[in-house]
Amino acid sequence: MKHLALDPDLVFCGVTGTVLATGLLAALNDPGLPPAPNNDALWILVTIVTTALTRAYAQHVSKHEPGKRFFPHLGHKMAAQWPILAAVVPTFLLLLLAGLRGWPTESYTLYGLIMNTVLLFGWGIVAARNTGHNWRESGLIGGAQMLIGIVIIVASQLIK
Repeated sequence: MKHLALDPDLVFCGVTGTVLATGLLAALNDPGLPPAPNNDALWILVTIVTTALTRAYAQHVSKHEPGKRFFPHLGHKMAAQWPILAAVVPTFLLLLLAGLRGWPTESYTLYGLIMNTVLLFGWGIVAARNTGHNWRESGLIGGAQMLIGIVIIVASQLIK
């Protein structure tokens, strides 16, 4: 297979959702407070849903053509945002599991940050393969994209 044939917007939304979930997970981590992974999961969900709705609405308003029905077309734009919502599912599920298992904040945050950094590596490979890069180049691009997760981890440590 020479390259994948994915919609570039799907890849963009996947990366965006993963980066948002990673940044939010790092920001919501407060070692001085009792663990609240279920609240963290809800905040991530609220943020990603409002991000998807905002993105869909902005695209719709900026590109709406006169003569097309406004609301049905807006509904199609909103439905097209599913990849950004799907991208946070691993983090959301990890946080729900942490709540059920009573994991300490530091543990579930570390697991989530590592998981999302690996996912960013995967998204980098998918994006590179989607544009026709060979496997070696795709690995390098995935590694570069993984740096986003590493930057978030380092920033989290420096800020806290």
